[in-house]
Amino acid sequence: MFGRILNLTRITTIAPTSVILARSTLLRPVVTPTLPSLANGSLTFYRGMKVRSSIKKMCEGCSIVRRRGRRYVICNRDPKHKQRQG
Repeated sequence: MFGRILNLTRITTIAPTSVILARSTLLRPVVTPTLPSLANGSLTFYRGMKVRSSIKKMCEGCSIVRRRGRRYVICNRDPKHKQRQG
């Protein structure tokens, strides 16, 4: 008898959370990414920086800087050499 009561309480405690999770995933709004118009050529690309576990200088223009607790490589000659350790 006690086993049956435990099974009933287990079902009642599990079922509502699964229903809540199912409803929350169904009610989530669908977001579609929007791209700028390519007709007028207004799309500009921005190059970020490489994220590496070990950073090193790639040329003579590169310098290693420490900012906000992280180490960065900043290059005056070639912007492709920008790196962040992390």
